Amino acid sequence: NLEELQEIDKKLKVLKEYCSTRKRPVEKVVMVGGNPFCLDTHILVEIIRLIKTYFPYVKHIGSFARADDILRKSKDELLELKKLGMGELTIGVESGNDEILAFHNKGVTREDIYKALIKLEECNITYSTYIMLGLGGKRLTRENAVDTASLLSMVNPKVIIVVTLVIFKDAKLVEKIRKKEFKRLSVLDSVIEEKML
Repeated sequence: NLEELQEIDKKLKVLKEYCSTRKRPVEKVVMVGGNPFCLDTHILVEIIRLIKTYFPYVKHIGSFARADDILRKSKDELLELKKLGMGELTIGVESGNDEILAFHNKGVTREDIYKALIKLEECNITYSTYIMLGLGGKRLTRENAVDTASLLSMVNPKVIIVVTLVIFKDAKLVEKIRKKEFKRLSVLDSVIEEKML
């Protein structure tokens, strides 16, 4: 909405002032703060136009994105965003195993992730993937490694970022750990899972 775009406009003004002493112009911007790619395409277009108003030398605009957000956009919408400089998307794949994705209520399947990544490739949009060691716990450590590796072998991410499961004290997973529905990996288990991957 207009009010939110005005807020983004104000933040870009501050950012431009902050960057005014740089010797080289800003050529890359990453939209952060959750998942900006979930926004409707026309709003993303307006945000990109604002970015380019304040930073006219920007060539690449990155963003975090989810597979379901990519699937909701048509190829024409993705191509329009690419033409405006959007690319370098970061996708939280996390796991290639459906049982693990369902257990953690990720809201997408392995097939959804695959289709989304292929759709980006068909539009020539570069992307990186985040995958998470330990997401399957002790019971599904092998499945997490093998199924995630097989999924990544079917696509062509620019970068594969490997992170380890971190459990925050207010996370729903804490209750599952208490109920012994989920057993965390030790540091050594995580290293073994990464080696398997």
